[in-house]
Amino acid sequence: MGAERLGFSPEDAIGQKLYTEFQGERSEFKVIGVMEDFHQVSLREKIYPVIFQLRKNPMFDFLVANVDTEHFDATVSMIQSTWKRLISDTPFEYSFLDESIQKQYTEDKKVSSIISSFTAIALLISCLGLYGLSTYMAERRFKEIGVRKVLGASVTQIVGLMSIEFVKLVLVAFAISVPLAWYGMNKWLEGFAYKISVNAMVFVYAGAAALAIALLTVSFESIKAAMGNPVDSLRNE
Repeated sequence: MGAERLGFSPEDAIGQKLYTEFQGERSEFKVIGVMEDFHQVSLREKIYPVIFQLRKNPMFDFLVANVDTEHFDATVSMIQSTWKRLISDTPFEYSFLDESIQKQYTEDKKVSSIISSFTAIALLISCLGLYGLSTYMAERRFKEIGVRKVLGASVTQIVGLMSIEFVKLVLVAFAISVPLAWYGMNKWLEGFAYKISVNAMVFVYAGAAALAIALLTVSFESIKAAMGNPVDSLRNE
């Protein structure tokens, strides 16, 4: 990217001379190599051009080292002693690259944990509500179920009849939630310079999972009511 910004191809940039001026002093640099583009910061920001300079009398602020974990302590100790010998006026501090990368996404991980926790709570409350509603409907339609069984309705037909009402509720909730979820996900992704697009299959899987959870929740009471003895429900009729 840096070579292109300067008007060169990566191949043609090698050997070119660059000039800078600072406080009236002009400096000349010769390009000896071109690196592939890489992210200096998180994916929220675009890749920007970087120039690395080799100085005759280098002044180090940062040092990147690839350390063998087998001899980690000895290597760090050697680097620290060398650092203090060469740059005694700057304290020696080190960090791991993977930890530095993770810190760039700390906020996103916290948001993800919060959303996951509230999602789990919402699912639990929803399942409890569905179970209570299915129990109420089974008791309210107790005699109707008995009449249907006497007239030859099978357990599968009765369970399907009781479940269809919950399926309608889930489909209505799904239709309301999809546009809101799509909008929220797109707004969140807008904060990233490099991002994926929202795949419609995500909503298909989410809807199927919601429907399966709802049917599993209400199936216990539905099957229990469908397999009951119709004599008990018609005894007082």
